[in-house]
Amino acid sequence: MISKELELLIESIKIVLLDASPNVFKNLTNDPKLNWQRVDKLLKYNSIRPIFYQACRNINFQNDLVERVGVFTKKQAIKNLFDGQETSYILDFFKQNNIPALPYKGQLFLEYLYQNRPLRESCDIDIIVQPENLYESLKLLLADGYKLSIKGELTYTLFKEIYRFYGREVGLDKKTKVGKDVHIDFHWGINESFHEYPIGVDDFFKEAELNDFNKKEVLVPSINTIFKMLLNHHGGRGCWLRLKDMCDLIVFRKSYLQFETSQMVEIAQKMGMVNILNQGIFLSDTFFSDTIIREVSESQKIAKEILAFWDKAEHYTHVNLRARLAYEKIYRSLQDKNWSWFKSIRLNINSMSIPNPMESERLIIFPDSFIYLNFFTKILSGIWKLLKK
Repeated sequence: MISKELELLIESIKIVLLDASPNVFKNLTNDPKLNWQRVDKLLKYNSIRPIFYQACRNINFQNDLVERVGVFTKKQAIKNLFDGQETSYILDFFKQNNIPALPYKGQLFLEYLYQNRPLRESCDIDIIVQPENLYESLKLLLADGYKLSIKGELTYTLFKEIYRFYGREVGLDKKTKVGKDVHIDFHWGINESFHEYPIGVDDFFKEAELNDFNKKEVLVPSINTIFKMLLNHHGGRGCWLRLKDMCDLIVFRKSYLQFETSQMVEIAQKMGMVNILNQGIFLSDTFFSDTIIREVSESQKIAKEILAFWDKAEHYTHVNLRARLAYEKIYRSLQDKNWSWFKSIRLNINSMSIPNPMESERLIIFPDSFIYLNFFTKILSGIWKLLKK
């Protein structure tokens, strides 16, 4: 069963992205049983505050929460402008230094899917380079005023430690000339090391061409690649566990009507993500249709479990063991190939056992071959840090 609070969010998406009638949304906003604190929690987790605010504006509805969401949305719109300019600047900077680089997710989706309408919530700038260009790219960014979000100067020794990180991304920060704080998630991979999909960074660069991006001619992914990014990140890694991910899929399908489902399936087959795509389409067509389906059949257990994430608004960090196990169960169920619990645990342990400078300092580090000892000391170090607090 879908809660009234989640239904309110879903109806707001239907109004803003699919031009649906506002009647259901309007009735829900006037429901005295609606828990507005819970609405606030769901909005933050699902990251659709700008869409919700626009839906409220469409029906001239206002309350304390909507006012706060409106302030956030206006700040987000300003941030999007700065981040868009900085993204195109960085891409052009890399082009001048003969390093191929691509915009990834946020600003790319905002411009190419949302046509720069201030409807997408975003935290930072995402840039992706090929692994062989990572070291030179980082040196260029540091020379341009950025600082690593981890401790230490960029020596080649530190670089090798960064490169080993299973997350395949590192943060960089800078204060711009106008005093604006900018954060980059700098990627050299498109998945954590334990995701075994037959797709890599080079797939994103194959069809990239020079094109207009925020008024600069820089390297931009093709439409095929944008779809691959969306499917890989939102479905492959994220398992469609936030409404924001569904919004991007809805907008992609609406923006590129010529991009038929058969094309999506063909791409998904090569990526090993057919079940992931089918689940995304099922969720989109089921919960964002003209008449919302409040119950899911027993055969759609995965959809029920995904729906629970939308409704409970729990992040699946390793600290939240219950949510993490629920995520792992959904992840396993969505794979095209059989995926045992043993394999899932083994891959996670292998990747997490490798020490890296992005994490808290471990109490003790063993040689890499001592996988389980290093994993144990990582967990023990985390517990020790919590106890010290």
